[in-house]
Amino acid sequence: MDDHFFDEHFEAIKRRAGVKIDLGLSAEDLRDIGQLFLQVVQEQTGRPFRKTPMKQLELAIKAVFGSWMGQRAVDYRREFKITPDQANGTAVNVVTMVFGNMGNDCSTRRGLHPRPRHRRKRHVRRIPGQCPG
Repeated sequence: MDDHFFDEHFEAIKRRAGVKIDLGLSAEDLRDIGQLFLQVVQEQTGRPFRKTPMKQLELAIKAVFGSWMGQRAVDYRREFKITPDQANGTAVNVVTMVFGNMGNDCSTRRGLHPRPRHRRKRHVRRIPGQCPG
């Protein structure tokens, strides 16, 4: 989904609230933005935002990997003169540590795309357990 679908709503709420920066938004404004974003997802995908945490996590990871060539990311790298030699891919860290490493269900997880240059459609996940946080 293109960013502009979300940006339009975000900027409209900021205008309504009379603020120029995001930090000036109230909790009610942010709730309104959240509801509008849910509508955008429904309109653009034809289905509601996923309710299960694991599906949300999977989609969030895919979104990060898919954002590498997004307009904002390209503009950012160009503006700050970040070359492919300096950064040629992206990664995701998912942290779910509450009580430390007490088993395979409580650790830091990493999802890595091993070859960003190849722009493969499928995302490869290496998610080792018992990673020290």
